[in-house]
Amino acid sequence: NYIYSNQIHLAGDYLSDFARLIRLILDNSRHEYISIDKEMECIELYLKLQKLRFDSKFDYEIIIDPELKHEDYQIPPMLAQPFLENAIEHGLKNINHPGELKVSYKLNKDILEFMVVDNGIGLAASGKVNENKEEKHESLAISICRKRLEVLRNRGMSKISFVIEELNNEDGSVAGTKVAFNIPYSHK
Repeated sequence: NYIYSNQIHLAGDYLSDFARLIRLILDNSRHEYISIDKEMECIELYLKLQKLRFDSKFDYEIIIDPELKHEDYQIPPMLAQPFLENAIEHGLKNINHPGELKVSYKLNKDILEFMVVDNGIGLAASGKVNENKEEKHESLAISICRKRLEVLRNRGMSKISFVIEELNNEDGSVAGTKVAFNIPYSHK
């Protein structure tokens, strides 16, 4: 769109960020563990590009436990991205109010708690939207994540787990979706 509308500088910035994101993803995917800093860089860049893509339809916040900034914590890469994509593509894309997406990493004893929370249309409504589309889009995030978690468990990470739940307001209306991970971490 930036190219078609002759906004060459903005197109260049977008393409530069996109290329950097691709390089980060390729580099991170070569490692069993990456630093939280690298994961945050990837998430920040991905969300920045998606926000541009959706014309600022949503805002995002990334919250990192201050304790995680003092140590070199290592986590499996790319666990968050499929759920960020689902939150944007299936939850926030179809709302008629300002979207909010919150990503948080919190240290709890020997477990890293990771959450993605959005104020989108929720799981049930998202499923109905996808049913009504002529071209069916099957989200693979959950099945890919389950397989990845199984591999990680087989490698001795028995405490790794995730939960997906629809959030509700006090009146019972849908308030969004929450994905929560418990991830064992390692030190570099």
